[in-house]
Amino acid sequence: LIDFNDVINSDNPVFVLNDIYAFDQVVVGIKAIDPIHFQTILDTNLNWIHNQYIRKIKKNIWKKELKKNKNHKLIDLAKNWYGLDIPISMDYIEVKKDSLNKFLWIGRAYPYRWITIHEINTPKITTPEVYWQKFDSLINKTMENVEISEHYRNHHVNLKINQKVLIGVYGQIEVNTGGPFVSYIFENKLDKKSYILTGFINNPGKTKILMIKELELIFENSKII
Repeated sequence: LIDFNDVINSDNPVFVLNDIYAFDQVVVGIKAIDPIHFQTILDTNLNWIHNQYIRKIKKNIWKKELKKNKNHKLIDLAKNWYGLDIPISMDYIEVKKDSLNKFLWIGRAYPYRWITIHEINTPKITTPEVYWQKFDSLINKTMENVEISEHYRNHHVNLKINQKVLIGVYGQIEVNTGGPFVSYIFENKLDKKSYILTGFINNPGKTKILMIKELELIFENSKII
């Protein structure tokens, strides 16, 4: 049992408690002497508090993903073609495969999720802007019914695995639908190849953030062999 007196009497103004009344529960407490003090503590620690919840959410998503049976046929295909070890579950099936262009497209049922893998020669300049140009060209070449929007584009580096990440939104031209996507770029310095792993979400009118996190975790747990 948790002794709240021990927590309250500690020197830390912010504390996190897990699984107090239910499994997978996160409770954050703030000790303050008045509303202004409370707001100051909250503003100072907001990123840290946010990260506690995100860490727990990701842990729960990945725990669920690990319980699934793996699609060893697709896993072996990714290893043989790209030298990538990707934890692909049985939820996914092959949608399109192009051995000439080293392009693989897999997907799963509603709410729809796609994962694509493109291989390119690593450009001499590896800025996000260069990868955006490469990505646009690859999509036009391999996914004729998909259009990458010029709006809401962003990029950052996932510090956990030191990977460049592109994010944005896409549309399916023929059916007038679309959603968010996220791309992780794996650079293999030995063979000077780069692999762009992209996850697409289609869940019209409903929340998509947990599915994006699921795809991000699949990519974060992928690696170059």
